[in-house]
Amino acid sequence: MKRFLLLPAASFGLIHLALSSSARADDLEIARDGASRYEIVVAANASQAAREGAAELRRLMRVVAGVELSVAADATEGRRQIVVGAHPRAAAAGVSAAGLKADGFRMRTVEGNVYLLGEDRDLGHFFWINNNESSHGGSYFAVIEFAERFLGARWYLPGPLGEEAPPRARIAVPSNLDVTQEPRFAHRYLDVVTSKTHESLKKLQTQGVVDGDYFDAASAAEATRWGRRLRLGNNSNLNVQHSWYWWVPAEKPNSWTPRAYGKEHPEYFALRNGQRAARYRGAGGAHGGQLCVSNPDVARTYAENVIAYAKRTKTRSFSLSANDGGEHCECAHCRAWDLEKDGNGEPILTDRLMRFANAVAERVTVEVPDATFGVYAYHETRAPPRTVRLHPAITVSDVYNYLPSLFLHPASRALMEADLRGWRTQSEKVVLTSYYLGEGFWSLPWSTLEIQGWLMNLLREYPSSLGVRMNYAGPGDLPPMGMLGADPWVLSRLLWNPNQSVEALAREYYLGAFGPAAGPLLQEYFATSGRALAREAAKRPLEGRHAGSSVFGAPMIEAAYSSVREPCASLIRRATAAVSEREERYRWRVDRVARGWRFVELTLDAIEAARTAGKTTGSGRKGAWEKAIRLGQERRALAASPESRFALAPYSMDLMDKAVPLGLVTEMPIGGELLLRAPRMDAAPVVDGRLDEPAWNRAAESSSFRENARGGAAAVKTQVKIFACAEGLAVAFECEEPRMHALKAAKDAATLWSGDVVELFLVTGGGMDSFSQFAVNPNGLARAVAHRGDRGADLDWKPAWKYAARKSTDGWCAEILIAWKSLGCDGPPPGETVWPADFFRERSTDAQELSGWSPTGGPFALPLRFGRLQFSP
Repeated sequence: MKRFLLLPAASFGLIHLALSSSARADDLEIARDGASRYEIVVAANASQAAREGAAELRRLMRVVAGVELSVAADATEGRRQIVVGAHPRAAAAGVSAAGLKADGFRMRTVEGNVYLLGEDRDLGHFFWINNNESSHGGSYFAVIEFAERFLGARWYLPGPLGEEAPPRARIAVPSNLDVTQEPRFAHRYLDVVTSKTHESLKKLQTQGVVDGDYFDAASAAEATRWGRRLRLGNNSNLNVQHSWYWWVPAEKPNSWTPRAYGKEHPEYFALRNGQRAARYRGAGGAHGGQLCVSNPDVARTYAENVIAYAKRTKTRSFSLSANDGGEHCECAHCRAWDLEKDGNGEPILTDRLMRFANAVAERVTVEVPDATFGVYAYHETRAPPRTVRLHPAITVSDVYNYLPSLFLHPASRALMEADLRGWRTQSEKVVLTSYYLGEGFWSLPWSTLEIQGWLMNLLREYPSSLGVRMNYAGPGDLPPMGMLGADPWVLSRLLWNPNQSVEALAREYYLGAFGPAAGPLLQEYFATSGRALAREAAKRPLEGRHAGSSVFGAPMIEAAYSSVREPCASLIRRATAAVSEREERYRWRVDRVARGWRFVELTLDAIEAARTAGKTTGSGRKGAWEKAIRLGQERRALAASPESRFALAPYSMDLMDKAVPLGLVTEMPIGGELLLRAPRMDAAPVVDGRLDEPAWNRAAESSSFRENARGGAAAVKTQVKIFACAEGLAVAFECEEPRMHALKAAKDAATLWSGDVVELFLVTGGGMDSFSQFAVNPNGLARAVAHRGDRGADLDWKPAWKYAARKSTDGWCAEILIAWKSLGCDGPPPGETVWPADFFRERSTDAQELSGWSPTGGPFALPLRFGRLQFSP
């Protein structure tokens, strides 16, 4: 792969003067041999940044120089001062933060005193950085720069053992020190080191989003403190999230808007298949319910509600982004605002939605002139607009999820680069957002420094680039250094000053964090595993702007890590041995990385053991499953262990295991004990949804459907029937529904899964990663998907099958007949043949429920948790 070199630091215009810290005769001696003439001065009314900076400096002087500097609100006669933050003495010396951008700072010596101050603004908790803002920390960052230059301090990993602050007998600074720095990017957000509190995790647990207590309050505090030591911050005043449902709600009022519009004004909402879609789907109500943006009353209503809220709360930053999940308006007026289509023939909606965003912004700023707005460039709007130039109060956040996958495929990289450049050319303010590795890549190690170097090299070209919102893992995760290696540390340096060499920064990190013996070994370990992952990701088919997730899965994981298992294991063993006699901090840091590799080994072994168990029959079956379960449980226990904090990302592991299962197990699959025996009939049914042939009375049947996530009783009855005949496999679903008046069902096959639907899954070949999926909804619409292992899902599969649906007053039924040739057979399978199979229902009324015959506890497509379908002779 091509190496990306950035410009040398000397060309960075915001660093006005960089002086060597080597000893000179006229240096100011701050401390020598445990003694000092200096004190720290910080004003009584100092900013949070100054107070935290003074405390950090005092601690570091004690650790590095062995001196305990006193802290005073004003100078003590007979002593010299290190003044932190704004202070009358700094002003008298001609040192101030005047003219500095947010988070900028100055370090200056005047008449033997040292002044460390910057642009500060208190917005609350100093160490908290959220998606929208953070306290300005110039004075704190001045202390961090001072500590790095003159005390030799570094913070390679979070926590006390991640700090490198070796003792020094002498601390000195140049007598003519005069340095000014400002960050190149205002928005410097890395999810794994910002917005972490113990309370935020507890909230996720209460909501059922995460299962374990993955970090404690102390660990959360160390993560956020590390983020500030890396000089992260957010000063772009960006508020961007899916938010149309806030300002023009369809179903019920909310805390932003005191009325709902769906019943009174259905014309405000998207026209879909001839009907207004004034309803939401999914948890949280953020999906669907899109607006008919060409209706001028919609922009007026949206703006009026924003204005009212702004006046009521003094809020000045608002999101204009569409709800998640697509399904935008198909009316002729909205379609007339669209100018082009993507490679799949679908309209690109950028001009339409940005035209609407402008209309709202123009109305709001008349009455709230200081209002600012954020809008996503995402999915249907990722391509820059052709005719619309955005209102100057709007900041764009262009979204590139699974970014390494997009980069590693030339066609997708070209599209991504064109979009990156296009938005930054035509917009005044742009912040990149990326769920970089999806939802945390199962907590498996993948360092991609060269890709991030390419990205930062591009972003720095454009004055409109305000920075990055980088999401490496999940909101319930601490910094997983065994997964990411040098990446967060290097990216933080580039976000402050992008004119640096990625290679030089990486070398500094590995040598500084792990020492001269282990450092090069671990750098090679991350490079080796990264190259393997890049090779495998590049092999997987990927098309267009949005398909980055399609390369992620068990085939990629197994192929990549298995190909380098021996060399990576050897590098980890050698690095561990290299620090076995060194200080605790080096052993702890290497152990973070070693735990990451142990997690890989357990993942590979657990996948293989589960695959073997799924194929094992007879007396060996129980033992095979016990081995697979033990390995799966060991893997999960390793990630969730308190000893693995700052090593792994257990929240991401949980999330990805459910969203993109790797096929491993942690408990005996329920489906292994469920069995339906499909009898053989002579005649095929007439597929009309009536189920009135005698054969259906003799079919195998089960109504043992349970709630899919937790296995509880389903709220309504669903019964499946099945038999084999010469023509194919006949399947029927009978769905009880006491609320037929509220039934929600898609009216086009493209959005089939946006409403009530039943599904059949069949594993008809030898491997558990290849299977067929058939889905039918109450309107008689259907989709079939062929899951083909490492080739991905074929969404355009056209099997030979028949289907029909029929509604009644108290439910609905679906009838299916699948030709044997579409299941890989010439005719009915021989008697006693067993196929893994499962049956599901997605109930969608004013209530929603996912139920299954063999509940999987996650996505439906988990073949190892399917039941069994046995054919009678």
